Amino acid sequence: MGATPHSVLAIVTLPYGLEKKLEKTLYQFLSGVIRILNESQISLIGGHTIESL
Repeated sequence: MGATPHSVLAIVTLPYGLEKKLEKTLYQFLSGVIRILNESQISLIGGHTIESL
């Protein structure tokens, strides 16, 4: 509809697992998100993470 995003919220659902593995997975995911957002000059301003099946 012609809108230009200026910020986003990340909502991430991770599978249950060991804390260190979850931290690594979340770090990798958000690193990719930040790289793409930076290229588009869009800010990540917050979000939530949960564990689920």
